[in-house]
Amino acid sequence: MKKLYVPNIITIRTLDFNKVAKQPSLLAKPRKLTLHPPSGLNYEMDTLLDIMEDRPVKAKAILAYSNITLIGWALLSKEPSDFWFPNSWNPFTPRDGWLFEVFVSAKHRRKGIGSKIFSRAGPQDRQARDHLYCAVG
Repeated sequence: MKKLYVPNIITIRTLDFNKVAKQPSLLAKPRKLTLHPPSGLNYEMDTLLDIMEDRPVKAKAILAYSNITLIGWALLSKEPSDFWFPNSWNPFTPRDGWLFEVFVSAKHRRKGIGSKIFSRAGPQDRQARDHLYCAVG
């Protein structure tokens, strides 16, 4: 029997985090993909969800798909964070710019997926004068 070749199509989607949070099945996919439940990304997601109990958050979820499978994700946030990031002496504050955290599945690394996600977090999603404060998982 001949094997059917299916091309690998990479799609990057940017969604308002407030809308993502209202879809439990969509919210669960990035959590499952991240290697460690206490990861910085999961911590920040919990922080955003806590803030959303009082008000909408200024944050976006960037999702990378290979065909229909989620293979990477990132948070782009303008909310304060008390998470301790390695190689940083201070917690993130919105005056620093935008907090950008990214994760790509181990079997999809070294294929440019993280770069595509990073490009999506570029000037179209933030003011040019702001900086990206990056945390990579």
